[in-house]
Amino acid sequence: MEWPFPFGPIEPEQDKLGFEAELRRELKPGHPLFDLQTGAIGRRFDQDDVLFEIQDGSDRVAQVHLTWAGDKEKPPWPDHAIFNSFDEWVEWVKEESAFAVPGKGKWGRRGEAGGQARPEVEWSPAARKEALAASATQMMEWRTRAMLPTILLVSLGLIQLTVPLKGILELIVGLAVLGALLWTIPVCLILAWSVFETAGQAFGLWAGLVYALLTIGLTACFGLGVFVVPLIVQSDIQRLEPFEEEENEQPVD
Repeated sequence: MEWPFPFGPIEPEQDKLGFEAELRRELKPGHPLFDLQTGAIGRRFDQDDVLFEIQDGSDRVAQVHLTWAGDKEKPPWPDHAIFNSFDEWVEWVKEESAFAVPGKGKWGRRGEAGGQARPEVEWSPAARKEALAASATQMMEWRTRAMLPTILLVSLGLIQLTVPLKGILELIVGLAVLGALLWTIPVCLILAWSVFETAGQAFGLWAGLVYALLTIGLTACFGLGVFVVPLIVQSDIQRLEPFEEEENEQPVD
């Protein structure tokens, strides 16, 4: 089996089970892959795209962009494309990039050889608005999850700085600070990544990186990054891309 660059087989075997479990976590009723048995067979090494074989007796395969949100996504997420065979998928990869237009079953065209390294995505206005709204919602959910450990850590830190502690009380507070720190760091890093994805999708890669670094830097300063930066990103997106409900177009008889 010859794999097109930048895809390849999944090794070790245990990683396949992880990809399959994540796909099951993300799928909800209404997604085309929800009722299908699938098995992970390949992955893209520079992105979160995984190739699954559809185990229904056909030769079909599906390329899926996993979100790694750890929870069920609202269809059409996770993005996917289904092919009649592995060979058909290989030919498609040679012509198409692995950047999806959410819910449209379309993927951006790959740049010409020697041209732009990152493919250009052909977003429709509705798809772009939907994607940004979903990404911003997920970012704000991670902000909510990060608030409690951040408040706890900052409060314990202030207690250590302002209250003279001795003996067993000092030990207890020290252990509590360590526990809060171990809770806060991974959650805040996930939040920073979510900020990067959301801002990067809205304003570009470098802008996303700046917002993410700002989140990390200000979080180290009394947790301000957790509370402030996601709100700034959301405000900037709403200013440039207002999340207004589109009126359903009724067919004219």
